[in-house]
Order: sequence, then structure tokens, then C-alpha cells
Amino acid sequence: MNGFPCTLALVTHPGIGSALVNHAHRFLATTSGHSTSQPLSGLYLIEVDDELSTDQLNTRFFDCTAEFSSHSKVLLLTDLQGATPASLALKHARLNGWPLLTGLNLPMLLKAITYRHADLHELIDKVISGTRQSVDMLLPPADPAGNQAT
Repeated sequence: MNGFPCTLALVTHPGIGSALVNHAHRFLATTSGHSTSQPLSGLYLIEVDDELSTDQLNTRFFDCTAEFSSHSKVLLLTDLQGATPASLALKHARLNGWPLLTGLNLPMLLKAITYRHADLHELIDKVISGTRQSVDMLLPPADPAGNQAT
């Protein structure tokens, strides 16, 4: 760990990023004593209204990222690959040399927050592996013949 926190920028559909940040904040407050009255530092939320024109989206994205565009460690996280927020994030990730991960969910966000002080490559590895580990089948599908699964 190098001590300098990574800037995390969530680029999502309206309501998704804010809900994830809210739940991450509450979860961290109950598990680590993090104050719920203080925002998570280094975490930026860009909720993309896909009814805006391409020029309006780009202007809004530039405005939202102006505060952290000079940071040396930035990781973009987006909800749905191929959708408007992800496409916008991909364009700007390429322009700025920022890594971009898709499939944003609560376990992914919690991993990113927890390991944001790590080296950027280590952070990305932790986020991807942790997210994969969070997907599991807790109950197999029922057998159509009515046999009990073992």
C-alpha cells in the first residue's frame, strides 16, 4: 500500500450510484465506526441522464471530473457495460488514461473503498476478485423431477 488514496468515480444511471454510495456509507458506519455524517472522501458520483445530448453529457462529465482530473490515481466504476453511462465513461477513460470497471454493485464498491489506498493495479485486482467471490449460488434450482438436490 502506498498511502495515497485512489479517486473513485462512479458513473451510473440516475439513482443507482447514489443508492450504492448510501448503502456503502451505512455499511461502513456499522462495521468500522465510520461516521455517517461525513461523506466518503475521494468518492465522486456522476449520474448520467441519457436524455441529454452528447454535447451536454460531455460537458457535464468534464465539469464533474474537473476536481479530480489531475489526480494520479483514478478508477472509474460504471453499472452497465454498453449503456450510456459506460460509453461516456469509456470515452473519458481513454482520453485520461483511467482504468474503467463495469458491473458496479455493492460488493464491488465496498472493495474499492476498502482498498483505495493500495497501488492502482492491486486495487483493480482486489475489486475484480472480490466481486467475483461475492457471486455465489446459495440454493440450487429445483429438480423438475422433484428429486432433492445434494
